[in-house]
Amino acid sequence: MSFKNELESLIELLSSQNKDEKHKAWDTIQNMIKEGKIKDKGVIYELLCYKDKGSRYRVWNFVPEMLSLGIIQEEDIIKMRDCFYDLLKDKDETIRGLSWYSTLPPLLNYLDIKEIVSMIAYCQSLLTSSNWKELIKETCDEVLSKSEER
Repeated sequence: MSFKNELESLIELLSSQNKDEKHKAWDTIQNMIKEGKIKDKGVIYELLCYKDKGSRYRVWNFVPEMLSLGIIQEEDIIKMRDCFYDLLKDKDETIRGLSWYSTLPPLLNYLDIKEIVSMIAYCQSLLTSSNWKELIKETCDEVLSKSEER
C-alpha cells in the first residue's frame, strides 16, 4: 500500500463508529505529523476541518504543538478558524464543552477576540449544564476579560 493510500485509509478511520479504531488512527496520524512524514498543508487543513467533529476536536488540540514544532503558523490558524468556531457552536454539548474548556484557552492569542465574544452565548449555555457548569465558567470569564483588555 502506498503512503498516500495508507494516509487516506487512516483519515477515513477518523470517522469510524469504532472509537478504538478512531483513536488509533489519530495517534498514528499525529505521530506521522510529528515525524515529518506528513508535510502537506492541504492534509493538515483537511484534518482541521474534518467532518467528524470528535476527531476534528483532537486535531485542534494538537495545534499548539504543531505551532511549536513549526508545522503550522499563526496564519494557518487564522485561515482555518471557521472550522474551529464550528466546534465552539456545536449542538453536541460534549464537543462544545471540550472545545471551550480545553481547546480554546491555548488558542485565544491567535484568534479574534471579538469573533469569540460574538459566540459567548454558546459558552454561557454550558453554565446550566450539570456536566460543564463548574468547569466552563472560568473560560467564559477569561474570554470576556480578554475582550475588555483589547
